[in-house]
Amino acid sequence: MEDPKKELWLAGIPTLAVPPAEFRRLPAAALAYLGDAIYELYIRQSYLLPPQRITLYHQQVVQRVRGSTQAETLQALLPHLTPQEASIVRWGENGAGQPPKNLDPDRYRQASGFETLLGYLYLQDPRRLGEVLALADQYFALDTPPNHCRGASPTTVSGEGGANQPDSLGKI
Repeated sequence: MEDPKKELWLAGIPTLAVPPAEFRRLPAAALAYLGDAIYELYIRQSYLLPPQRITLYHQQVVQRVRGSTQAETLQALLPHLTPQEASIVRWGENGAGQPPKNLDPDRYRQASGFETLLGYLYLQDPRRLGEVLALADQYFALDTPPNHCRGASPTTVSGEGGANQPDSLGKI
């Protein structure tokens, strides 16, 4: 049974009703821009409890929202995406602009595809957005599980990259 808490994190945030004809006119970069904001808000909420220093909040959030980590997340999610969602990811990857100097261009494109998907789902299918974000959480086994998504006890995040990569990596 679907956990209703997965959807509650967006409760109270108004969404923009975009008619299909207008939606098709949006550039991938616009959806990635929105997806980036949605993902950062989601991750910030994830680490809010237990209370801690702002510096630690910031470090944990940056670990999860950086482009290289988003690219890793996308790779773990790909087997779980619908054909339409995979198409949105490719559209976002192709619409990626110039990467920052500190990020490999392929990883940047993947991160842009991930953000585009999140922006698309936010506007078109918030329920599925909750599912995709929950899958991403399973991949990462967060230090502090998102309080709005799971009631599980905290797990440990391993060293570099912030990911605890379980044996079932491709089987989220």
